[in-house]
Amino acid sequence: MNTMTANIQREWLARIIDRSKTIEYRDASDYWFNRLDRVGPPPFHLRLINGMRPDLPEATVLVDKVETDLLLGVLRFSITEVVSTLRWDAKWHEKYPPLPADLPFDPNTLLDQKLPSTSVVIEVSPSLFAALRAPGEHQFNFPLDEKLVAQLSGQGPDPVLLKLSTSFTSVEALAYEISIPSFGGPFSFSVLTLPGGDEASNTGCAVA
Repeated sequence: MNTMTANIQREWLARIIDRSKTIEYRDASDYWFNRLDRVGPPPFHLRLINGMRPDLPEATVLVDKVETDLLLGVLRFSITEVVSTLRWDAKWHEKYPPLPADLPFDPNTLLDQKLPSTSVVIEVSPSLFAALRAPGEHQFNFPLDEKLVAQLSGQGPDPVLLKLSTSFTSVEALAYEISIPSFGGPFSFSVLTLPGGDEASNTGCAVA
């Protein structure tokens, strides 16, 4: 199995070894995309070394999925197994205890924030629109499109207000997570469709 090597701080290595941290993050930069291309699609081994010297503590983990988080601008390496450790002292877990479990995220808290102006319009199929038009939380996939990637990548880390459009009708939705799997695949959207009903749409800038 192919292996990628990376450096990591000891506190995060401890949390990966104790399995309280199952996602490793790296910048969504050309450097890391090129390294991903060299190692190939998951699954692969990720060798995490606590420093620059080969005699330092390390762990090899199994990565089964890599996604690009467009809003945060990071790569997410999903870790499913700690394959092995070297030169690891279990006493270090006393200094770096397991991370607490994440509290469930409530997207409705986003409504208390100042919402951005709508800058991205996505033309969806009538069947998908019918599923998304009801106010509330929704998850959906959408075909990968370079123009849409460019629009969404420039939005920054905050939630993005989208206009989901079909025919002459549209609805607004707040996207709080947008990801793309590495090595091909559709967008994955997590959105909160806003109350207020449908509105007429005559825009010509929809992204198919």
